Amino acid sequence: MAGFRTFRQVLGAGAFEGVSSIGIGVRARLPFRVFTLAGPGSHSRLVIDVAHLWTASSPSGFGTAAVSGTGPTGQTVVASIRVGSHPGYDRVVFTSRSGIGRYEVGYVGQVLADASGRPVPLLGTAFLEVTFRGTPWTTSPAPEPTITPGFPALRQLKGAGEFEAVLHYGIVQATRAGFRVFTLTNPSRLVIDLADPAGRS
Repeated sequence: MAGFRTFRQVLGAGAFEGVSSIGIGVRARLPFRVFTLAGPGSHSRLVIDVAHLWTASSPSGFGTAAVSGTGPTGQTVVASIRVGSHPGYDRVVFTSRSGIGRYEVGYVGQVLADASGRPVPLLGTAFLEVTFRGTPWTTSPAPEPTITPGFPALRQLKGAGEFEAVLHYGIVQATRAGFRVFTLTNPSRLVIDLADPAGRS
């Protein structure tokens, strides 16, 4: 599997009496996580993420430093935003009709509306700002809902404006307990997990 930093090989190991086995070769015994996803359509998926290296926050992967990157393909055209609560964390998922372009996620003192620069009223004091760059803001403006689920970690999400191809969202977390960010494909998604300050399991 050329070009991968961690994966070396994925190989079917046989199926017998209703049990299927698949072997995954990696370069070392690194942290990993497993979760399931529904869709697209009637399909279901089992997802296994393997870390590139051990870090101070492994194996959970949560941290407080700002995160930025570019997804595997395309331009972010946000189609929907979903939230959910899970043991130990709450999740925000931005689904794109295209790929995932340049993104930035980090804690801020306040979230400012684009393009007025006025503070966005949010319910709480621990704020994450999510920024997508290069969006088709004139032809496919993004949804900017206000979602207030009252989860243990995720208190609120609110659109903060889209102007000159830059899209902002504000997320309110219960405390600055940390977050993690990753992308998924088919469909293209940016996933933000917010650590539960109580560490529930």
